[in-house]
Amino acid sequence: MSNRSSACKSKAGMHFQKEVVAKASGVFLWVVLVVASLLKKKDEGGTVKEMRRILESVPEEKEKLFTRYFETVNVQDRQRTLRLM
Repeated sequence: MSNRSSACKSKAGMHFQKEVVAKASGVFLWVVLVVASLLKKKDEGGTVKEMRRILESVPEEKEKLFTRYFETVNVQDRQRTLRLM
């Protein structure tokens, strides 16, 4: 069993999953972006507590979240992304 699987089966992990789902408000792209950050932290050996800090730092407003992630993209890729839009 992977470290990721066992963390999700703990009581804290199950509660954390419910928090992620609630905060997503049914927005799939939100889930993709935020869960990628959470999994990266977990793969780096992060705890549920550390992952919760990441979750709590995510802006409530979806537009702010998407802007925040867009700003992390390097300039060349950002320009390509804008052309695709």
